[in-house]
Amino acid sequence: MLTVGITGSGGGVGSAVLRSLALTSLETRVVCFDSAADTPGLFRGCRARLIPKVTDPAFRNSLLEACEEEGLDVLIPGLDPELEPIAGLTPALQALGCTVIGSSPQVNRLLFDKRSSSDFFEGFGLPFAKTVPMDRVEELLDLFGFPLLIKPVSGSASRGVHVVFDSKELKALAAEGVAYVAQNYLIPRQWGKSRKSLRREDVYSNHSLVQRDEHMVQVLSDRQGDPIGVFFSRNVLKDGAVVQMNPLEDDLHGARAAALKMAKCLAGIGQVGPCNFQGRVTEEGPFFYEINPRFSGGSGMRACLGFNEVEACLRRLVLNESMEQSRACLSTRYDRVCSMHPAELIMEASTIERLRRDGVADLAGGHG
Repeated sequence: MLTVGITGSGGGVGSAVLRSLALTSLETRVVCFDSAADTPGLFRGCRARLIPKVTDPAFRNSLLEACEEEGLDVLIPGLDPELEPIAGLTPALQALGCTVIGSSPQVNRLLFDKRSSSDFFEGFGLPFAKTVPMDRVEELLDLFGFPLLIKPVSGSASRGVHVVFDSKELKALAAEGVAYVAQNYLIPRQWGKSRKSLRREDVYSNHSLVQRDEHMVQVLSDRQGDPIGVFFSRNVLKDGAVVQMNPLEDDLHGARAAALKMAKCLAGIGQVGPCNFQGRVTEEGPFFYEINPRFSGGSGMRACLGFNEVEACLRRLVLNESMEQSRACLSTRYDRVCSMHPAELIMEASTIERLRRDGVADLAGGHG
């Protein structure tokens, strides 16, 4: 039996990993970590443990002590701010017999910074959206014109993202004092729109960004940088999270091939395990605007479609099984479409209080 720990179990990634583990053929004991006693994700494992937030100086030692006490075989990070700190703990966790499914600190640092990501892939001639700091935005306007995508230097899940259509909007954002970067806005070829014909109503609906016809590639790499598996889909997102997933078997415009080349480049600086590439296929070809070296909120949906990337990584990176054994759980159902639907979870109030008091609680529900 594998003892698997998941940090940030109440977040989208943690929930998706839990759903994937519920579908695996492996026998697992799941320990859920979070900083809040009443987060539903804590109650979907075999054991719940409170740990400090990653910003707390006690985070490092508390996590190491908990992993040792629980006898973890593997730790899966579930929150973006935890990726680099946990990557830095990898040697200490390995000394405890615990494998981290994740990439090096260098990879996490690079991909969390959109400008650095743009410069890195531009050096390889690979299609990451052109990204510049706000003081160089005129360069981007000379190349592409409006609209532009303005986003925080470091961020995820579409938080703080704006599409601007004129200089007045651009100056207003620049005056906010937030560390923004600018990207050329990628127009999906399915929209049949040019930059000149694109209107605000094409981009926003009810004050929210329209996130349809987004293409996503999930690449799994082993420690030698060889691909364990790849999943390609066209998705609908809401606030950066996938709500509908359409798996694609054919790579007509080269998005899957481009993501595999980019993953190979990242492997050279320590990318291991899952890596999520988000982009759009434009009239000029595929371009990616966000890359995250982790499982994603769509991991559970992919598992429901037959591509259980969590199980594949456990088999290859933790149990050291062969590529063939690992790939056996990556059989995608291309005749299906997967949509996300909210569900309810009932929690015992007494268990929440016990967790707040003791910091740990055994759960009878297993995977919920």
